[in-house]
Amino acid sequence: MKKKPIGSTALEVTEISFGCGAIGGLYRECSLENSNVVLQAAWASGVRMLDTAARYGAGLSERRTGHFNRGHVRGDAVLSTKGQRLRKPVPSSTQTRHGFVGG
Repeated sequence: MKKKPIGSTALEVTEISFGCGAIGGLYRECSLENSNVVLQAAWASGVRMLDTAARYGAGLSERRTGHFNRGHVRGDAVLSTKGQRLRKPVPSSTQTRHGFVGG
């Protein structure tokens, strides 16, 4: 798969990235096994850019991409995540899920 540089840096990313919201449980629950299957399919297709966020399943997506990347050489993939506000524990009765199931 073709890669493109990020600005004037030496970092290159694949033209297609894998959006990790679904493996964080966006709209339906996703098992660890299924997340590994879909990440492996993306990897086999040449995708080396994984886009995740702490917001995706309350960190579940980030944990799963980390779990998947343990089996690969450091530097083979680019992991993109987002900064956000400080998260504080709240009672489950007041939590807003924003479309995520599980996590």
